[in-house]
Amino acid sequence: HHQQQQQTQQHKPTVWLHKTGFRADAVHMYVEHHAFPFDSVFDESASTEHVYLSALAAMVPRVRRGHCACVILFGQTGSGKTYTTHGLVQLLADDLFTPTSPTAQLTTAAMDTAPAATATATATATATA
Repeated sequence: HHQQQQQTQQHKPTVWLHKTGFRADAVHMYVEHHAFPFDSVFDESASTEHVYLSALAAMVPRVRRGHCACVILFGQTGSGKTYTTHGLVQLLADDLFTPTSPTAQLTTAAMDTAPAATATATATATATA
């Protein structure tokens, strides 16, 4: 099972955390390595529009049909999560409530072809270099 999980994680963008600390004897150090795979990872050069079109726009047709969707923004303090979220909320509101929005054509076309299955949750990370 571990090997299958590891293979799945290798195909997703992964953020690695390397945690250091001291053992109980307060003399010997250790390092723990933790992998956090994400559906999408964006760096500081990604525009809010790019993040929206890459990670959120595909959810809109399912939300219009009454399904739930979840987006998680994860990143270092000061990396732009709040700023990006405000822009994503505006673009999402435009798509949901304004039929003439710039991305409404994309989501309306997708609504006709998207399966009626449960919504796909996409985790999104804002990573810093």
